[in-house]
Amino acid sequence: QAPRGLKYPGEAAADEAGRAVDFIGDINGDGLDDLAFSAVGADRGANGSAGKVYVIFGRSSPFNGFGLDAGHALLGLADVTILGPTTGQLLGWSVSAAGDYNGDGFDDFIIGGAGNLSNVAPAPTTLIYGRASFPTTIDLQVASPASHFAIGTSTSGSELGWTVGHTDLNGDGLDDLLIGDWAAGGTEKGAVHIVF
Repeated sequence: QAPRGLKYPGEAAADEAGRAVDFIGDINGDGLDDLAFSAVGADRGANGSAGKVYVIFGRSSPFNGFGLDAGHALLGLADVTILGPTTGQLLGWSVSAAGDYNGDGFDDFIIGGAGNLSNVAPAPTTLIYGRASFPTTIDLQVASPASHFAIGTSTSGSELGWTVGHTDLNGDGLDDLLIGDWAAGGTEKGAVHIVF
């Protein structure tokens, strides 16, 4: 029997769709795991390489996608598209489940935006809260404390968010965020940040 599955190609040349991909838990509370993957080179208008992250909700009915060998574009197939805030942010350099960070019963997920070493304001790492209903687009240029929050640094040359993860480090029943920054300190000493 031939392999069965789906393919979600990038929207445009140099988007680098699939740079990071992970199952992110059940972020909409329907009992099915969901998937997120990034296209770090995706543009938002004139803002080159702002990056995008796409979310595909789990479902028992047929998926909205294409066969493994189809050559269609991703545009319009994702359930949620998350837009990087500005030029060179490379949103989605890393993507990970975050457990239930805020204890509301919905799984959350974390997105690292590594940016690049010439950025004066390095890309923030963003936690997206789970909820019963999501908009089709989440624009990270727009502050929305009920939807997401950003963890950033003002240090030029940082690569905060190069790696991300989660665990309940302090045993309080809530997941904590792990954020790697290999370039921290300006001399590439590196650092690992833990957010309770």
